Amino acid sequence: MLVNHRTDVWRATRREVSTDDPPELPGRRPSSGRQRDAEGTSDDRDQVVRLLRTLPQQQRTVVVLRYYTDLSEQATAEALGISVGAVKSAGSRGLAALRAALSTAQRAEAVAEQESATQPDGPRPDRTRTDAGRSAR
Repeated sequence: MLVNHRTDVWRATRREVSTDDPPELPGRRPSSGRQRDAEGTSDDRDQVVRLLRTLPQQQRTVVVLRYYTDLSEQATAEALGISVGAVKSAGSRGLAALRAALSTAQRAEAVAEQESATQPDGPRPDRTRTDAGRSAR
């Protein structure tokens, strides 16, 4: 009886608690309490397509088949007529190239946002030098 009671107590402490907000899933950006708007999703999709276009043909095809159509390595190899090792290699290199390109794009966006935040909103003053301030030699 004591063992069963202890087991029941142990199980009660391990039960999952339901909440209104699901936990963050791996690979997803944390939301700020509200759903992402359709424009943001569209921008992300557009960026992924543009980055995919920068990949070589085989890497692009492998990445799309493996991760967008969710084919296994074996099914991807059969569809392309290449070995499973070639699929693994092309997929790994393609994802690495996408990660590098994405981090570069995100850094460029951050720099652009920072520059736009530090610039005044009005017209920029003319910064050309005049001869009025120079001394004659």
